[in-house]
Amino acid sequence: MVVKAEMVDRTLQQETEAQAAEALAPCRAQPVACAGEQLAPLGFVQKGGNPFHVTFENKEAEVFIMVELDREQRVADFTILRFGEMDLKPR
Repeated sequence: MVVKAEMVDRTLQQETEAQAAEALAPCRAQPVACAGEQLAPLGFVQKGGNPFHVTFENKEAEVFIMVELDREQRVADFTILRFGEMDLKPR
């Protein structure tokens, strides 16, 4: 018996990426809490963080976001990746 891996809905993925970018744009130079508040309604959950960045993921859309922080813990920048684009190999 062969089981095929379920494919992510590319339209959902693209829409989620666009919505996340739009939601995060006004958070630049704002406290990091802004990112979480903007991403939660889109289905993102915070997965980790440290003084330099906070990570969020949306498992349904298979989208990962790394929010980079400045020294005052404000949003400096963000990167949006699809799960398939993430380098998960040990270095």
